[in-house]
Amino acid sequence: MCGQRLLRERKRVKMSVFYSHMHWDHVQGLPFFIAGDRPDAQVDLYVPAQNGRTGRDLLAAAMAPPNFPITPEGLQGTWTFSALKFQADMGILLSFMFLVNAFGAILLLPALAAYLVGDRKAKGQPAAKSA
Repeated sequence: MCGQRLLRERKRVKMSVFYSHMHWDHVQGLPFFIAGDRPDAQVDLYVPAQNGRTGRDLLAAAMAPPNFPITPEGLQGTWTFSALKFQADMGILLSFMFLVNAFGAILLLPALAAYLVGDRKAKGQPAAKSA
């Protein structure tokens, strides 16, 4: 949908595309992204670094025959390929997010529930009778 809208507007396209990982199900549609694969497009593609290979080489490996008929050079427009070294940082970030979520689930959710539901005895409502 995004590519179709960009084509309808007929504006020169300049964009950045980020891949968190190079699984085939993520990269296979890139050459068919009609807003990026056109003569006036300028696309900066960022992929995760792997074994010191360039971003272009990583994409070329994903697009290699027999799985795909063209190489990255077959894409229209101006493409730049960069490898990102963020896996270690992402691991730290994910660990932090897990700890924050665990803290919230253990401490904050019960406090929020008590606040929202409130103490029924304090509001003058009769306590439930025990059988």
